[in-house]
Amino acid sequence: MNAKRIGLVMASTLVVTILGVFVLPRDLKVYRAVLINDSPNVVYSHIVDLKHWNQWWVTVDSTDQVTISDDNLRRDWFDGGTFVVIDTKDNKRIDYEIQQTDNNGAGNISLTKVDSGTLVTWNHEQTARWLPHQRLYDWSARASSALEIQNGLDGLKTRIEHRATSQPDSP
Repeated sequence: MNAKRIGLVMASTLVVTILGVFVLPRDLKVYRAVLINDSPNVVYSHIVDLKHWNQWWVTVDSTDQVTISDDNLRRDWFDGGTFVVIDTKDNKRIDYEIQQTDNNGAGNISLTKVDSGTLVTWNHEQTARWLPHQRLYDWSARASSALEIQNGLDGLKTRIEHRATSQPDSP
């Protein structure tokens, strides 16, 4: 009788867990921001030039191999993923798409001038897949994407503000 009861509890837990995964929204959104003490044109020059992202972008694995296209609008990495700039607005924002073998996303990095510098806002969106194990994976990957984006913004802030303080004073 106890074995039957334990089996029923385990089966019920499994059914509730699987159904719970379907309740998770399919729209995954990551929003991160950082205030950088410099002008929008300086910040924009660091963001729009994909060849210089390695100076501030902090990846989970620093051994990742990255290739930048000749037109500087496409960044390919070793596992088949691609970051493509699809639109730019000078000193305001870049819009992008990320194409991966298992999931795609899109977003923008926007700049807003504020009294103390530039507010950099990174918005990224993607749609989770349907199957429960895939949707659960996509939701857990969202957390690592949020951390990677925040680390990238922090690296951008450090790079720009360090550059500004390390330049010699003009006479």
